[in-house]
Amino acid sequence: MKIFVLTMTILCSTLVNAQDFRNTTWGMSRAEVIQAEGGEPDMNTEQLVLYKTTVAYMEAMVGYFFIKDTLCKASYIFNNDHTNQNEYVEDYERIQSILTDKYGRPEKSEEEWKVTNWKDNPGFIGHALSQGDVVLYNVWSNEDVIIQQKLYGEDYNILHSVLYESKKFQQLIEEERRKQINSEF
Repeated sequence: MKIFVLTMTILCSTLVNAQDFRNTTWGMSRAEVIQAEGGEPDMNTEQLVLYKTTVAYMEAMVGYFFIKDTLCKASYIFNNDHTNQNEYVEDYERIQSILTDKYGRPEKSEEEWKVTNWKDNPGFIGHALSQGDVVLYNVWSNEDVIIQQKLYGEDYNILHSVLYESKKFQQLIEEERRKQINSEF
């Protein structure tokens, strides 16, 4: 009986302390996220809280997205500057490996070529990315979250992001997307 009680106590404490993204859980308020991060945000609006941070030894911005003061999405945007554009691909592959170790193989892994001039020359993929000729992306999901990793570029700038969307608040996210689209007309 003592073993059963001890096992249940450990299991319950694990469930209570589970975290969805960094030190946060989906559904937290802005105030709770700021408290969980433990520092003053670099940007704090009604819908977005941003922090400069380091992730996997890379400079990044971590963003928390709120709808009706409810944490629904979060992201990393990596800020490393490289003189060799192919190093962005190496960063992407390193983060892909970390995410794969944690969430398993991606459900979707694509190299989407818009212009194929450099497709058969892997030494120029960084250049192709910087021109917006190709987009690399991966998608993972489980019962709680959808994760989208993306490497893309435009006007010789390469961007690398990882977006986490709560499945629990998917309806709220979709309502907000529709609201945004409708406001454009």
